[in-house]
Amino acid sequence: DWLLWFLPVLLLNLAGGVLLVTLLRIVRTGELFELRRRKNAGRA
Repeated sequence: DWLLWFLPVLLLNLAGGVLLVTLLRIVRTGELFELRRRKNAGRA
């Protein structure tokens, strides 16, 4: 019976963790692209 309550919570935690990781990756890649653009603009 406790499985019915535990499974949804576990799935929500997994989904939340995946969302956080993907968001962090998007933010990091966005920052890297901004840094590269600034460096290229500075050279030109």
